[in-house]
Amino acid sequence: MFYVTFALKGREVHHTTLPFLPRADDHMIINGMTYIALKVEYDLSAHQGQNGSAIPARVVIRRKTDNDF
Repeated sequence: MFYVTFALKGREVHHTTLPFLPRADDHMIINGMTYIALKVEYDLSAHQGQNGSAIPARVVIRRKTDNDF
């Protein structure tokens, strides 16, 4: 499991636990708005030795515009 923080323009906008990580360019809907993942970061060293805890991850996103397909 991954504990994912979504960041928009340097500000955290949403937190959730997911069984997977989104990839760059994935589209996702958060609170009714469509976003695109720009960058995915995770830290496996923070997870070592902790059984059952979620791996911390950060996904940098931007809002989808009319020019995105």
